[in-house]
Amino acid sequence: MSDESKPQGEAFPLEWFPTQLFPDIALERVEIADTAIRVICRDGDWSLQSDLTPFWGPGTMVFHTQGEIEVRIQEGESWPLVERELAEEKLLPHFHTLELIERGEPWRLRGRAGKQNAVVELLADITAITWHADEA
Repeated sequence: MSDESKPQGEAFPLEWFPTQLFPDIALERVEIADTAIRVICRDGDWSLQSDLTPFWGPGTMVFHTQGEIEVRIQEGESWPLVERELAEEKLLPHFHTLELIERGEPWRLRGRAGKQNAVVELLADITAITWHADEA
């Protein structure tokens, strides 16, 4: 019997994660759930350093979260909070580029969405990261 409360997939130890990571991935989509942010990519690599690439190719990087996931959009110098329902309908389906993952309190995933390249941030308390390679 498996423990469903534990993340499945290959673990990506939090201590491996640099303060800032600029992922080189072909992003397919980003999804948010109650306890996770899922970054689905068609291809690419998750290089931590030039000589350290623990995961590559198509798959899903899951950032397991605790507490609320905040979605914010840049408007000039401010970053107003976007309601989750609005974010899921209007922003996340158009999220096309993941530019930066920043480790901190909270963690920050910054990307671009839509034809106007709106700058969008997902902020959350990340408790674990797992990689789920696509079986081709």
